[in-house]
Amino acid sequence: MLIVTVLIAFLSALVIPAGIGLYQDEIIERQTELLRHNLEKARDFAITGKLDSSWGVKFDSEELDCQSCYALFKGESFDQRNTDYDSFFNLPEGIDLEGMKEVVFEKGTGNPIITE
Repeated sequence: MLIVTVLIAFLSALVIPAGIGLYQDEIIERQTELLRHNLEKARDFAITGKLDSSWGVKFDSEELDCQSCYALFKGESFDQRNTDYDSFFNLPEGIDLEGMKEVVFEKGTGNPIITE
């Protein structure tokens, strides 16, 4: 009986961390896919001139007044956007976006304008 208990404890010590790691990888993969989708959406909206505007994505959580999120917006910049079309996306705890603060896709071309 003691051998079975030790064996179960040993296997649990191996399996549980591996399962947690796989779960975390899945969360990161899903969030990466959602972010890619939203960047493509902003670019597609800009190329087609949806609502006769450029479209962008803002990554600066501090400026967005949220713990860990990003926003899809309509306008030449986040500061000059039409807030009626804002879409905010929360990120799971532990995932932070670093690097560029904002990217806007030009109306008609979809060319990116990246602001630091």
